[in-house]
Amino acid sequence: MTASFRIHSTTISILFLGALLVNLFLFKSALLGAILLIFFLYLLGSLAGHGLAPRDPAPLQWWKGVVFVLSTIMLAGSGIYYAADYLQGVSWTIALILFPICFWVGTTRIPRWKHNFHDLFSSKRKAISKKTWAGIILITLLLIACFHFLTQAITLESIQSPWLTTNPTFFLALFYLFLILVPLLYFGKHRTFLFVATGTTLFLALAVVLIVFPVGYGFDSFIHKATEGHIATFGTITPKPLYYIGQYVLVLFTHHTFFLSIDAIDTLLVPFLTALLLPFAWYDTAAHLLKKKRTAAAALSGLFLLPLSAWIVTTPQGLANLWIILTVLMSVPYLLKSEKPRLIPLILAALATLIIHPIAGLPILFYVLMLSVDPAHHTEKWTVFTRPIFWALAGLSCVILPLSFVVNGILSGTGSALDLSRIPDLLLLSTLPFTIFTENHFSPLLDGVYFFAGNLTLITIGGSLITAWYYRHKLRGRFRILLIMAFALFLNYLFLSTVVDFSFLIDYERSNYADRLVPMITYFLAPLFILGLSAVLLKSRKWPLVIKASLIVLLVALATGNVYLTYPRDDVYVTGHGYNVSQVDIDAVYKIDQMAEEQPYAVLANQSVSAAAIKNLGFDHYFGDQYFYPIPTGGAFYQFFLDMNTHPARETALEALALVNNKTEDESLYAQQIYYVVNTYWWESSRIIETAKGTADDWFSLGDGQIYIFRYNLAQE
Repeated sequence: MTASFRIHSTTISILFLGALLVNLFLFKSALLGAILLIFFLYLLGSLAGHGLAPRDPAPLQWWKGVVFVLSTIMLAGSGIYYAADYLQGVSWTIALILFPICFWVGTTRIPRWKHNFHDLFSSKRKAISKKTWAGIILITLLLIACFHFLTQAITLESIQSPWLTTNPTFFLALFYLFLILVPLLYFGKHRTFLFVATGTTLFLALAVVLIVFPVGYGFDSFIHKATEGHIATFGTITPKPLYYIGQYVLVLFTHHTFFLSIDAIDTLLVPFLTALLLPFAWYDTAAHLLKKKRTAAAALSGLFLLPLSAWIVTTPQGLANLWIILTVLMSVPYLLKSEKPRLIPLILAALATLIIHPIAGLPILFYVLMLSVDPAHHTEKWTVFTRPIFWALAGLSCVILPLSFVVNGILSGTGSALDLSRIPDLLLLSTLPFTIFTENHFSPLLDGVYFFAGNLTLITIGGSLITAWYYRHKLRGRFRILLIMAFALFLNYLFLSTVVDFSFLIDYERSNYADRLVPMITYFLAPLFILGLSAVLLKSRKWPLVIKASLIVLLVALATGNVYLTYPRDDVYVTGHGYNVSQVDIDAVYKIDQMAEEQPYAVLANQSVSAAAIKNLGFDHYFGDQYFYPIPTGGAFYQFFLDMNTHPARETALEALALVNNKTEDESLYAQQIYYVVNTYWWESSRIIETAKGTADDWFSLGDGQIYIFRYNLAQE
């Protein structure tokens, strides 16, 4: 079998390498590159996965192999980036070297403890029944309908929520889609189709802003895309970032090797990888926990109950969160002691997470380190050494994130510090991350959505803890590390939201870092949540039909509501304030740049316009360390923008201009003009616009009055 695997793998690898080299040096085609990328993930994932989980069926080997391959790319590329420039040849070299590495991993014999249950995916071939065919056809039609509704909702304007342009019928189609998919998962037949349907539906749930806002969504993604484009052109960026580089390397590797655009790769990266890998990892974990394939398939419905918002747009935090949950799920066989996979793949994944984003990387790194020294996995003779190390790591993990912020603040001379006056808030638990949502606005549909789906995080965490208690004797402490890490993240949340001082950030961003830890708690508890959900679904098979149907409908309603709450909203419960980048923002950026006539200038504008500037003008316009638009938002330049919003005045604008000019020593680079941009959706925009008209040297509007631009000239002071 091994010889046959070697011959088969070698033949396919040679053919693929030939096609890859032809495209690299001859065609340089993005279309052919996209096809080769699919084969690249399939081939190398299969090769590496065969060695990492040789007794598992091919689909469950594959996802582990892909995580291994992508983690290796991120680590190797990051190492080269820090040592030298990351040029196109670096990506090509990594791609070529990966083949012998994966071939070696795939053909190396690995000692195992035992193999209790590895027939996790395959099943006897049976004819597809008419009912199943009907379900397949309906799911396909409903998926097409849902994507159609989203494409009809595409907008280039600034709005608070994608749901404002989306036909409400989308949610009816989505509800029916879940109403057919969840029962098919419940019965667990024809698993190949179920994986395709689940992955496609998950991608649909994650792709709403990707489709509705083609200009782009959010703010951070524009900065990261611009950074990736700069590195692709120059091989580096100054100063070199100490984190995020894991994502940058993955995007640049794909861009250099397969000729896909950076914008397309970055836009699709996290939603695509989540929809591609997470269903396999989720099913794999459920199958190892309960040893029943049908129940494992039914547990896939739990994917749609996760906090999905981190994966709707590509950011380092989102990619790192995905790597956290994949690493945790990959470690389940090791926790169960059903087998002994090598810890190296887990360590590689944890290190990759660390170089993507330290807020996610530090907890998962501590988790893997604790796994490696867990006394439960060592003989009694070694526990004398491993037990104190284990508990030392557990204690340090409870404060590692606050410590990292404080250390970073000390080393940089700015940033976080300890605010000891808030210790009473910490001791009184005044900033708990979990509260029961009980509001009622007498809107029956939304009241139900917010009550049930709004409490999903609390439900998943509570259900996981109940599962841990219920199975405490059967598990015999095997999942205690998961509980320790969840508790450690809870303590880190309390510290970050109280005694760590983030006053250098703008007020509405100060809770941002602590809030990121809440979904991470659910990721560490995911195996327990899967176990609890699987157990309920297994027992429900003996329940009366009415109760089973009610359970399915409840899951369908929760999944539909969760998709709605995943995105920004503007309804009776929430007043939306986060506007997307619009075409008129981009037009304003180009118009200002054209009016400046290649002379230095500065602009006071909100985050959306600043994001448009980064997207279209890049990083070529700096005054010392200050970008010519007001970012970051915690800086003094942004404060001038807020002051202008309070009271537009020439003096304020020229003070902002003096600030940026003082940051450069070359007087020839001094800006002689500064622009002030007002979007009409801004609060009190009418008052601001009328006041600014009387203070500016010149003004004009774009987009039928959607945005106003005011110019202040230094020479006319």
